[in-house]
Amino acid sequence: MGAKRSHLEIYGLILRSILNDKEMRGRKTRVQYLSYLPHDRFMMHLSNLQRLGFIDIERLEVTEKGKEFLQKYEELMAIIGKTE
Repeated sequence: MGAKRSHLEIYGLILRSILNDKEMRGRKTRVQYLSYLPHDRFMMHLSNLQRLGFIDIERLEVTEKGKEFLQKYEELMAIIGKTE
């Protein structure tokens, strides 16, 4: 992964991973793997996403607020020419 990623970049990656993996059925391990994070940091970010209201951690689903954040984040990344 090279360069250090920002919290926003990690949040976007986690949210996108949850939305894209339809077969996950609430499996945090799969999302952690797709996020390239060690377990302790992954759990910290999941907790932050829940606190912000972006995910339902029990069902491992992205909330409407989380979808809105992800859409705006991806629009911003497209504007500045940075893709994940």
